[in-house]
Amino acid sequence: MKEVKVCFHCGNKTQMELINNHSHTETEYEFDLEGGAYPIGEYYEEYFFYQCPVCNKFTLECKESDTFSSFPSGELIHTIKTLYPAIDTSKNRLPSSIRAAYQAAQKVRNIDGAICAIAIRRTLERMCKDKGATGRNLYTKLKQLSDKGIIPPILDDMSILIKDIGNQAAHADDAEFDEPLIRSLLKFTDIILEYVYVLPYEIKRLQLTMSDRKKEEEEKETKESAS
Repeated sequence: MKEVKVCFHCGNKTQMELINNHSHTETEYEFDLEGGAYPIGEYYEEYFFYQCPVCNKFTLECKESDTFSSFPSGELIHTIKTLYPAIDTSKNRLPSSIRAAYQAAQKVRNIDGAICAIAIRRTLERMCKDKGATGRNLYTKLKQLSDKGIIPPILDDMSILIKDIGNQAAHADDAEFDEPLIRSLLKFTDIILEYVYVLPYEIKRLQLTMSDRKKEEEEKETKESAS
């Protein structure tokens, strides 16, 4: 059995062969005052193990659903997660255009290093546009973000380095884009995107959580004082 999927090892969209699969079901129970238990719903997990015919590497997916979530038709709602190779889900916090450019770079990392470097440079261009930076070139835009404090000076240096390497790739220079270089470029880009988008989101989420807890504690103290 074969299914068309994107291989996150080599970046190709191809017919992967289903090597094996496994299903797992868990039942959730509710207990009454007399100690009795009765089932109230079930959780389903299906694991699929695929092999890519291009790079021969493997992908593990998990399809999840439960009887608590369904469409009006009664069909269960399911989600599919890629367990291997590991995909950084925090990048879901990125604007869609930036996430698409970054994912494109990741998909071609093992196919063409120069194309990957160009896609990384495009990711930075879109980040600058999203943050309102203007200018005739990427260097000017990155400098604006640094001056505004959107990226700190050390990330500014990293961004400019990525920009320069991307220029070499775009202009067909005789530069080597081997795996260690591409790995470093992706790591640097990941840090920049983490700082600009992911960390502010996580800080805001934590602030809201702490605010809710403080509110709950104040309400509890008010009730205790009133009693």
